[in-house]
Amino acid sequence: MIDRHSKLMEIITKENISTQEELTAKLREAGYDVTQATVSRDIKKLRISKVVNNHGESHYVAVSEDSDSSSYNLFASSVVAVHLAMNLVVIKTFPGMASAIGAVVDSMHISQALGSIAGDDTLMVIAENIEDAKLIYEKLHSMR
Repeated sequence: MIDRHSKLMEIITKENISTQEELTAKLREAGYDVTQATVSRDIKKLRISKVVNNHGESHYVAVSEDSDSSSYNLFASSVVAVHLAMNLVVIKTFPGMASAIGAVVDSMHISQALGSIAGDDTLMVIAENIEDAKLIYEKLHSMR
């Protein structure tokens, strides 16, 4: 990965960037001489997608090789809150969405997750210990 790509990933991880213009400006502030066309190509190459959170705001996220942007969009637009409770990660969703979000979480193959249980608007992801639950929480919380 070239240095500019690393910086781009750092920016979208730390900030809610919603347009290519914003991203171009942030990269320029960091000392990279880029055009919007370059940023557009980088977005495609790095598999960066725009998702909508539960407040209707869109922003860029990195999509991993084993997931797709529709899963991220579904998660971001359906999850109301993510909580950590000992060795459990409790995910609150809009009514009727917990099973769908459970399928998204299961498809992520999070190694620390022992399993999940979904109701109507609540999903619990079970970890073996508190440390593993914290890792799961951080991963899922960042997707919002």
